[in-house]
Amino acid sequence: MPAKRLKDRLLKPVYEIHVLGGPNLNMLGFCEPEIYGTETLEDLEGKMRAAAKESPNRVKLFFFQTNYEGEMLEYIHSLALGSAARGQLSGIIANFAAWTHTSIALRDAMMMLRPIPLVEVQLSNTPEQDEFRQYSLLEDLADYRVVGSGLQGYVEALRWMLAEAKKDRLDVH
Repeated sequence: MPAKRLKDRLLKPVYEIHVLGGPNLNMLGFCEPEIYGTETLEDLEGKMRAAAKESPNRVKLFFFQTNYEGEMLEYIHSLALGSAARGQLSGIIANFAAWTHTSIALRDAMMMLRPIPLVEVQLSNTPEQDEFRQYSLLEDLADYRVVGSGLQGYVEALRWMLAEAKKDRLDVH
């Protein structure tokens, strides 16, 4: 790589964004395809990596999905003590699936990451589903929400996150 291109690349900011997925998202494409579609979690990662390449800056995406709430809590704690504490964490895109409506523990853990920008994603249109799915324990913590857009909602979330990161906002949370 020529020296000028290397220098330009090194001077560009690096945006570290973690994409967190809750229970059953590993079954995307197989479970209730009439609601969630036929694309898989691997398809989602591919879409997001392609969208990240559109950015003029460097974007480091990290994906973490688990069906175990304790593992998700440990991951969030590691972010709080790691890249967030070092000022390297640019944002979180989270779809906690069923935990969105039930887990005060996850809400409390996400509070530890404030003022890091948070985008909440729900694949389906939760306001049109069962009453118990209509409330999100993260709604007031989220800087932006994408509901009912399927996997494309993650790409929207990433684009929003990158646009906000460039603003160097002081008013987040």
